[in-house]
Amino acid sequence: MRPVVQLRSSAGLYGADRMVLALDSHLPDAGQSSVLACIDNHHIGHSPLHDEARRRRQNSVLLPNKGRLDAGTIAALRALLRSTKAACVHAHDPKSVVYAWLATRGLDCDCVATTHGWIETSAPLRLYNRIERALLKRYDAVVAVAQPLVDYLVAAGVGRDRIHPIANGIEMIEPASQQERMLARRHFHCEPEDTVFAAIGRLAPEKNLSLLLHAIARVGNDAPIRLLIAGDGPEFGALALQVEALGLRSRVTMLGNLDDCAPVYAAMDVLALPSLSEGMPLVVLEAMSAGKPILATAVGDVPALLAHAPCSRLLTSDEAAWADAMRASIGTRSDDARARSYAGKFHSAQAMAMRYADLYRTLRGEDHVARAA
Repeated sequence: MRPVVQLRSSAGLYGADRMVLALDSHLPDAGQSSVLACIDNHHIGHSPLHDEARRRRQNSVLLPNKGRLDAGTIAALRALLRSTKAACVHAHDPKSVVYAWLATRGLDCDCVATTHGWIETSAPLRLYNRIERALLKRYDAVVAVAQPLVDYLVAAGVGRDRIHPIANGIEMIEPASQQERMLARRHFHCEPEDTVFAAIGRLAPEKNLSLLLHAIARVGNDAPIRLLIAGDGPEFGALALQVEALGLRSRVTMLGNLDDCAPVYAAMDVLALPSLSEGMPLVVLEAMSAGKPILATAVGDVPALLAHAPCSRLLTSDEAAWADAMRASIGTRSDDARARSYAGKFHSAQAMAMRYADLYRTLRGEDHVARAA
């Protein structure tokens, strides 16, 4: 069997990275061999994704990269594709889309890309996204993880027959026992009477966590509310300063990057996701699998997911609305069994891997029009 090479360039272990790890791990169970190729991050001197894959004993290869468009990265990826006789290279971010396309010229190797949504908060990001969308028109298959992305891809010129909606999948998180909950809350210095909210993910402008901090400040100091913020990113410093400026040091704990967020899910009562932009966020699926209620803005596929989570609530990007919702959530200790059941049935890593394996097999069985160089 010819393997599939999963290609990813990343700066941490965020939602898309965890999705790639889960996909690579479960594809063999779906009858498809897989190799993970991580593009080295020259800014931080290593690849957190590669490090985590090696820790999990997954087959991961680190591709050298010196920044910008590195011919050495193209050569290393091309050599990997040839040595493994890969049937397909599967790119998971704009940078990988470029390298996958260049490395496969002249090879009998399909190109697949998964789009997790586009962030356009800076001029460089807008340029990268424009280049990616131009190349996606030439890819054999493009996977959209959320329904709104399908229309976006069509508008960008990607043929509808090449677009395949495949929902994200997760490693399920079992609801914590009472003892696990107590120990996790003690670890994070939460009081027994606290209602613990948590925000998990890359700390970037589109996550809109500043709104969450202002909402907590509106609730008032007498409310038994705690917020755990797990993650790192470009907004870490600004958010830390905002915590101080709003006088929230005793109520907000910034945990930084965590290798394992299971203790956070055990400690929390409610997940908070005030994002301005999302595709299908893994944190929502993980919270659903753990039976946790969710407060979230209506972006991406979040409304479709929360339709199966009756203990959760959609909000607008309004500080007062968030403050009211957080105040109303005080004392929440819900276990949303319906949400847990839905996440397990439709969004497990195993179900996702089966869908991708079917896609790879479909591509290998079809006659393809030669791709333009």
